[in-house]
Amino acid sequence: MGVGEIVDPLGDGVEYRYTCEQCAKGAVAFGSRGPVKRYCEECSKVRRRLRASGGARICHRADCGKEAAFNRKYCTEECRSIAWKSQIAGWQKANPEARSRARIKHCYGISLERYREIVSRPCAICGAYEQGGMHLDHCHRSGKVRGSLCKHHNWGIGNFRDNVDHLRAAIAYIEANRE
Repeated sequence: MGVGEIVDPLGDGVEYRYTCEQCAKGAVAFGSRGPVKRYCEECSKVRRRLRASGGARICHRADCGKEAAFNRKYCTEECRSIAWKSQIAGWQKANPEARSRARIKHCYGISLERYREIVSRPCAICGAYEQGGMHLDHCHRSGKVRGSLCKHHNWGIGNFRDNVDHLRAAIAYIEANRE
């Protein structure tokens, strides 16, 4: 047997690869029931020693380094929150298309493709195209998507809070005070 060679202790020839939950190193296990190991041999030894002594382990947040309770991943709730937010931010940066798709579906109930189709149209009020991109107009009460508007008209309708009576009064005011 060579140095570093993996030996099948049971002789069944079934090899399972897994990743250690503590150090994230890849490892190999043998057996007939599948990958039941959660920790590599080195981490298992450390865990057994810590468990026997009632000790702690290091916080999983990369830049913390404080001790965490043996049965906890993070030393405090704040560390857990920071690590979780960092993980989410990393995923969002790595998956901008999926993030946009999820946000559009959540906010408007339509697909990203449908959203892009709607905002590619000119403003439904003035017919202009906005240089920075068009806005998706929707009813705030029902959530129904109405169409594409330029920034000024979208803000205007939003500031009137979709109140038709106020819009009519504004039209009457402008017409009465026209020069």
